[in-house]
Amino acid sequence: MGLKERRADAEATLRSAQRAAESGEPVPERTLAAGGYAFLLAELDLHLSILGQPIAPLDLAMPELRGKLQALAGSPPYRTEALAEAFTYPVLVRGPEGDVSEAYLYQSAEGAMLGGDEAKRPDWEQVVQALARALDAVRPADFEDKVYDPDASAWIYYGVRRGEPFEDMVEGEDPPEWAE
Repeated sequence: MGLKERRADAEATLRSAQRAAESGEPVPERTLAAGGYAFLLAELDLHLSILGQPIAPLDLAMPELRGKLQALAGSPPYRTEALAEAFTYPVLVRGPEGDVSEAYLYQSAEGAMLGGDEAKRPDWEQVVQALARALDAVRPADFEDKVYDPDASAWIYYGVRRGEPFEDMVEGEDPPEWAE
């Protein structure tokens, strides 16, 4: 199946998620929906861009956001040990008018963020509100990971254990080679 067909399937999944949310039915795998918007945590075969700029911060801590996204789509398709780019999940967003655009959910040194091309949508504020409502209903998956914070010269061990997010900063351990 070519990229065009995979993209058409993804858009059909987004439409299904919107209809399911409106009727109170469960949404398809890897999707979220609320407030007339649908979100597909895209797989890498869709070749979505993670280039762009921050659109808006998300009111979630690093382990909570990753745990919720991991519950929906598995491990992040992109992750590093650098706090500035700890993980990224590419997303397709479909609005109430049927407009589909690319975005990405990620962790930066500034916190959990939604990123993308600001010029592609006039309704980013509504997108962020719908995304927050949709994520509220997701129970985070258990996982453990670590990132290095060069500003604090410390590792941050983070994750979710038995449904509870945690973050522990540990100073004194050797930094990664890239931080030296």
